[in-house]
Amino acid sequence: MKKLIIFVFVMIFALSGCGKSNAFVGDIYAYSSGENCYVICDGNENLNGFYVTDETELIWKDMRYIPENELNSEHWEEWQWDWLGFSKVEIIAGKKAGPMKDTLGFEDVTGWYYAEKITVIEMYYEEPEEKPVIYLYPEEETKISVNLDFEGTLTSTYPEYKNGWEVTAMPDGTLFDENGKEYYCLYWEGISDSEYDFSKGFCVPGSETAPFLESSLSKLGLSPREANEFIIYWLPRLEQNAYNLIFFQNEAYTDSAKLDIDPAPDTLIRVFMAWKGLDEPVEIEPQELSSPERKGFTAVEWGGTEIK
Repeated sequence: MKKLIIFVFVMIFALSGCGKSNAFVGDIYAYSSGENCYVICDGNENLNGFYVTDETELIWKDMRYIPENELNSEHWEEWQWDWLGFSKVEIIAGKKAGPMKDTLGFEDVTGWYYAEKITVIEMYYEEPEEKPVIYLYPEEETKISVNLDFEGTLTSTYPEYKNGWEVTAMPDGTLFDENGKEYYCLYWEGISDSEYDFSKGFCVPGSETAPFLESSLSKLGLSPREANEFIIYWLPRLEQNAYNLIFFQNEAYTDSAKLDIDPAPDTLIRVFMAWKGLDEPVEIEPQELSSPERKGFTAVEWGGTEIK
């Protein structure tokens, strides 16, 4: 099982008795490590830990994210752990467990229990800005610094973003760090409270996603290789929906994720797609797509996020 650590602000809703077991209702923190799974749920203003085993009964009231062939599943499965990341749950505590080792680092946990039943009441998510990548194409070998002023929390970067990126870039886009390690792009991901614009856009059948993106990304200035990488990443998620509402963001994105590149590029292209999956089509005013001419030192970024 892959390691998953998710932190959510805790809100308390109720604490009540339920037979011989306490029912704790609230939002959860989730942690997974090796064969052991733990849930931290706040009940009666106290943090409580729950040891989840294969005997823990898992009930889904919010079925939106459960694969159709698993709707009747009642027991804990490895794949289900991911879906509990941001959830409001009711947990019925069984027998008290022994003291927990300091694996989680929650010193305020007042008691550990085996979880008899977990009922998922509601699910909700903080959406990451999914996979923005940055390409640099100078006209000659050039040392370049890239700084990101992001109104949010960076969750993953590669190479590691310290106080910025410092690379040597070649005209074909190949990048080298100070130790000579080679990269083809800079990668970052983060969580933001940004609100995205859907005043215009496109309603695209899932089955027509690939030709739509090929046409749109060309108009937005991506090269065939850049567009190919964009499509490979997003196509599996978009084409599984009946329809998708798509808007390529402008200031709503660039104002919340400012780039400072030194030396400054002659051409900067930033493509960021916000999208929503739909069951039925909607009418929307089409968005006009254009891009600057690629000339001189060119920097390109693409990314996106799903809005639920």
